[in-house]
Amino acid sequence: MAAVAGAITPTFDTFTNLPGATFGGHGIPTDPTAITRVGNLTLGLAATPRYTAGTLANNGAGTYFATPGVGLQAGLSTWNFDYYLSDPTGLGGAGMTYALLYEFNPGVNTDSTQFGKINLTLGLTTGTKTLQDSQNLGFAYLGQSFWPSITPAPGAFSANANGQYSFALIASNNGVEVGRSAINVNVGKVPEPASLALFGLALLGLAGISARRKRN
Repeated sequence: MAAVAGAITPTFDTFTNLPGATFGGHGIPTDPTAITRVGNLTLGLAATPRYTAGTLANNGAGTYFATPGVGLQAGLSTWNFDYYLSDPTGLGGAGMTYALLYEFNPGVNTDSTQFGKINLTLGLTTGTKTLQDSQNLGFAYLGQSFWPSITPAPGAFSANANGQYSFALIASNNGVEVGRSAINVNVGKVPEPASLALFGLALLGLAGISARRKRN
C-alpha cells in the first residue's frame, strides 16, 4: 500500500480508553487512544511515556504532548507510539492489509510520501485476531531498509529535536484504504491545560452576566 500524498491529521471515531489493549506490554496506559472501527475491525493508535508512570498530556483531539530528550536508553526518546489491531473474525482476510506510517521529520505538516512504513500484514499468521505493540522512533531498524517489513523514513530521528511527529495506522482492502487512526505528537510544546482554558471561559461568562446585571 502506497502512502497517499498530503499531511496526516488526527483521525478517529473516538478518543478514549481502549479496553482489552496492552500495546504488547504491562502497565502501558491505553487512555486515551485514537480508536477507529470498521465493521469488526478495531484500529487503535496512541502515544505513551517510555518506562515511566503516568500519561502524556493531550488536547482531547488526537494530539499528544511530549518532552524532548533521551530516555533510559541511548538514542531513544522519552515517549513511544503504540498501535492496536483487532478483528474477532481474524486479521488479514479477504485482501486486507495493514500499515503503520511514521516520520522522522519534526517539521509540521510533513507530506505523507516522506513517511516510513511498517507493513504489519507481514507479521500476521493464520488465525491472528489481535496485533499490537509499542515502538520508539529511535529504534534503529526503523531507519534501515534491509528489514522486509520496513520502508524507512528519509533522514534520521533525533530524540532531542522539538517539533511535531505524525502517525497513521491504515487498513486497506485490495489496495483501497477503508479506515485509519491517526495522531500527532508535539514535542517540546507545552499545552494549555484544558481545565484552565475552561475556567477562563467560565470567568468571562460570569463577568458578562455581572456586567449585564449592573446595566439593568
